[in-house]
Amino acid sequence: MACNSLCGRIQGTLPFSLRSSVEFKQIRPVSACQTWNQDGDMEPMIGRKMVAIIGAGPAGLVAAKSMLEVGLFPTLFDKLPDLGGVWNPQSSSCWFSLRTNDSRYSCCFSDFPWDSDSPIFPSQHDVYGYLQAYANKFLQPVRFCLGSEVTNVSRSNNDKWLVQWSSLEQKYQGSKAGSQIFDFVVFASGFFSIPYTPSIQGLDGFPGEVMHSSEYRSPERFRGKRVVILGASFSSAEVAADLAPLATEVINIVRRPFWVLPRYIALDPDSASTPFFPLDLVLYRRSTRQSQGGEVFANEEENRKANQYFRKLCGDQGPLNLQQDTDPPIIAISDSYLELVRSNHIMVRRGKVQEVQGQTVILEDQTTIPEVDCIIFCTGFQSSMPYLSSNVLDTLSFDPADRFVPFLLHRSTFHPSLPGSAFVGMYRGTFFGVMELQARWAAAIFSGDLPPIPESVQQEGIAFEKWIKSQTPQPQFPHGDYVGFADTFAADLNVLPSKDWYQKHDISIPAHFRRGSVAEEAVEVLEKACKEFLDGKMVPHAVFRSLAGSWTLHRHIENRIDFANSGEVKGTATFSVTELSHEYLYTEVGELSMQQGQHFRVHRKYVYVYDTHTNQIDVFFENQGSRGSPFHSVQFLSPKPSSATEKGGIEMSGGWRAAGQHICGEDLYNASYRFSFSGNSIAQMEISYSVTGPKKDYTSTATYFR
Repeated sequence: MACNSLCGRIQGTLPFSLRSSVEFKQIRPVSACQTWNQDGDMEPMIGRKMVAIIGAGPAGLVAAKSMLEVGLFPTLFDKLPDLGGVWNPQSSSCWFSLRTNDSRYSCCFSDFPWDSDSPIFPSQHDVYGYLQAYANKFLQPVRFCLGSEVTNVSRSNNDKWLVQWSSLEQKYQGSKAGSQIFDFVVFASGFFSIPYTPSIQGLDGFPGEVMHSSEYRSPERFRGKRVVILGASFSSAEVAADLAPLATEVINIVRRPFWVLPRYIALDPDSASTPFFPLDLVLYRRSTRQSQGGEVFANEEENRKANQYFRKLCGDQGPLNLQQDTDPPIIAISDSYLELVRSNHIMVRRGKVQEVQGQTVILEDQTTIPEVDCIIFCTGFQSSMPYLSSNVLDTLSFDPADRFVPFLLHRSTFHPSLPGSAFVGMYRGTFFGVMELQARWAAAIFSGDLPPIPESVQQEGIAFEKWIKSQTPQPQFPHGDYVGFADTFAADLNVLPSKDWYQKHDISIPAHFRRGSVAEEAVEVLEKACKEFLDGKMVPHAVFRSLAGSWTLHRHIENRIDFANSGEVKGTATFSVTELSHEYLYTEVGELSMQQGQHFRVHRKYVYVYDTHTNQIDVFFENQGSRGSPFHSVQFLSPKPSSATEKGGIEMSGGWRAAGQHICGEDLYNASYRFSFSGNSIAQMEISYSVTGPKKDYTSTATYFR
């Protein structure tokens, strides 16, 4: 979910173009009795039922739009002085390099797709701009109370809702303390509220720096330090990977294994020449669901099948390997974590921290990690709803210590004892598509377009949530079946496409649940993108990611000039990360054995660079540890099956091929590559140079394997 620095508020024009062109205006906070219309004027709103929406992040914004669509008038409250929630640069929850885990095809609202020039996996800055543009297009007129903290939400005597708030930022005009009666209320303040840090004996006496992942911003301050990271999920993998190139050592302490997926994964993990797709376009498919009914919850056999699938994708993960296949799979998403583990830039230690003694971290098995400079807790968040009374929280069975299902609701949205209220995006694992369907569902019921949900049905839903809550061991997400969960809302809204339509459109995206030309265009854009992915668009990205680490090397040199010898090289090759993003230093060490019996030590270095804009790998000669003059660019070709390699090589069954060329004086170097995948990673690769010139005529073919 890659931007190297955060900015302040977006001013003027957006940093990217959007398919629906809108004039950009900065959203301003206004008082509780006024609204902002499209001309920027203030006018009173009279005669419309009012909805209070707590939270101006993605869930709150889409809830506001949904309420406007059915004739209700929303007021958005947020304690930040600007909209965006966790995607706001002023939020304390995101680091500079954070990108979305879902691609732009899924991480969007149904009628507001990203432009084709946008990153496939947008950065925090990109998403913030997207939400600003969404608000400018759809939320005028609407009322914002930003820089205001809601202090109390309670039922009034007339079965409406009393909302009280206080100003946090007096400098923002209009952000004043106040109270108002609303017809309805939507809770959209987010599932993750309070950073959770476990209690550890001796931590108070640690002389170094202690922080939660929510405080992490960039790796520069950790240059040359020994860092311990506690946690086994998304933030731990991403923060560890972000730190590793600059820190002296990164030790990730995990209590359980997890699968590490890059953002682009193999569509066919059994194929050596698999194409690579954004992970959501592989995982959010109806054809691969365990059932075609409602939301799916796996049993032990289904967990085993899921873990087998992830094992094919991820391969041998060393210290992260599973010991029990029947446990629910846990995944983390990072483009470089696993490769950094394999290349010893990140050390993984399985266990639980028992205590801290000075600068030494001690695990329960008495393993010690000395001379630690910094401890980062990637241990998640707890929920908090301080604006609700203890009676209401008891009604919700609220347990802030439960980071899985902290409160019980019918489909994470309604509770029969709280009529006129709805929860949007308040569940673990929120997705743009689901939160939009929740918002549309709530708006339809509030407006009377759909009948109220019978209490008996809601109680059945709450009982189902209790069952989800009681699962042992708990899966990573209580509603992990994204496709099934979204379809249940779509069915109630009568926007679920037919089965015949789904046979032609297998991948689930938000636009499937919206009618109109914009949604139809989004479906066409996805189909075009899928064709590009099938043709190998992201193979260079997958190849470059997979190069990191050490390889065993076997090179055969065949000279065709009478006075020159042929020979064999055996050794190792290492692609090491540098401080520069998307760059490896290639170092080769080995022994050359000539046909006539001579032996020589050989050593060579190159620099490999991946250009994120052109999606191309370039090779440079090394100059004092940095990139020197250009050698050649790696141009990828369509994969072709092959039964054998050149003489001396190891036979490989197909794979992706590439070529490059370099002219050095009168000599011509023709490079050819072959990359044979197993799941997400290269199993074997071959690099061959055919060199011709006035005094040269030889072929050097190297095979690499782990």
